[in-house]
Amino acid sequence: MGSIRSKKALLKRARCQECGGSYAKICLRNGYCSECSGKWRAPEHSMRPIEFQEKSREQKKRCAICDMEAYLVIDHNHQTNQVRGLICSQCNTGIGLLGDSPERLMKAVEYLTQADVSGFHRLLEKFDEFKQK
Repeated sequence: MGSIRSKKALLKRARCQECGGSYAKICLRNGYCSECSGKWRAPEHSMRPIEFQEKSREQKKRCAICDMEAYLVIDHNHQTNQVRGLICSQCNTGIGLLGDSPERLMKAVEYLTQADVSGFHRLLEKFDEFKQK
């Protein structure tokens, strides 16, 4: 059974330095709530919570790949550790399983659209438009 002192400690709250939300002071999150501190765990390809929030707002809380509104994660280049953007877990898993390889991704697109040649050409046109942005 916990002491009265530890129960009182659980009731003490602190304000997150990024979003202003409150969290249990006993959690020792270095000044950030669980949501903000969880968004930048890996220092080699990290974003400060405020950068994450700004990028998320800029993307309208939508995945940079599928444009669906979703919980976003930090995507990064595994060779350089450079942050590419924020994407949903499904897209992150998909490109990860394809080894972050544009060639394998294009082969997968070709495979998925082989029966619909016109659809594949429309997709390539959209990809070219995207590259020019």
